[in-house]
Amino acid sequence: MLHEAVLTKLKELGSQSVYFEPLGGNNGDDLIEMGAMCVMKYVGIKLVSTPQEADVIVINGSGDLSYHPGSKPIEDTRQASLLMRFKDKQVILLPSSSTQVNAARMIDVLKDRKATTVLFTRDAISYGLLKSLEGPQVEVMLDHDMAFGLHGSKFIEELKKKTSSGPLLIVERFDTEGATKPPAIYRTPVFFRSLIPSGLKNFIKKKTLGAVHKGTPFISEATGKVKELFPAVQYNDIKAADISLPQNHTFEEFADAVAGASVVVSTRLHVCVLAALLGKPFVAVQFEGGNKLSGVFKQSLESFQLGKLWIRSR
Repeated sequence: MLHEAVLTKLKELGSQSVYFEPLGGNNGDDLIEMGAMCVMKYVGIKLVSTPQEADVIVINGSGDLSYHPGSKPIEDTRQASLLMRFKDKQVILLPSSSTQVNAARMIDVLKDRKATTVLFTRDAISYGLLKSLEGPQVEVMLDHDMAFGLHGSKFIEELKKKTSSGPLLIVERFDTEGATKPPAIYRTPVFFRSLIPSGLKNFIKKKTLGAVHKGTPFISEATGKVKELFPAVQYNDIKAADISLPQNHTFEEFADAVAGASVVVSTRLHVCVLAALLGKPFVAVQFEGGNKLSGVFKQSLESFQLGKLWIRSR
């Protein structure tokens, strides 16, 4: 799967030096970073270690251009910080999703920039939202999520050697994009959560989430959906866990869980992307009113024959 628009734009950089901001946070974000690095290596991008010494800044793609409203000001995000601090440097934001709120919040971030800004989106809805920002110094383009840059990579080919037909893998997130009412730590207001040391938060999640994941109503719904969509698939066990959370699962465990599954049902986008790259049957779960998974599904995942989209009511 070629990133034609991204490749064209990166090739235009020629011998200019590039600072790459990987963003990151969970195991799915690591997959995006790996795909982006594969694409930049293919183009022959010259990377430098700081934005100050770079001619161009490339920011990795993500689930949104900023955090959900209320969690932190857009000016405090890494994307916006680079755009605002380095007004005279070209900035390329790799394919991301956006919302109406955060597209509007980008207006102030971009208004004083003197160099070109290229905003790549990874779905048609985000593309439509960000098109309103386009102008003499702002270009908006559509391409695939950067994790698809791993297609045919050594990482995927090696992981394919470890594939097996093991359990049904059900990956459910507990946040604003989740399927089930989240545990208490997620329902605590953001301000109070920010006061809890990260180490303690991670310890609480590690101790509580494993048990919670195994007993949610979503599990029975997911197994029923698999029987409906993949009636021929056989499995003897169910593994229910949010394998994208690095507090509970290493990246290797994340990758091995997808490789070892018979079929995957996930509210996490990049679990579905990895399943697609490995040729696994998967069900991408999008909730009514959202567009992140459904948008990327229609842009990219729909081309994988074993992929299905499940629009689920809340």
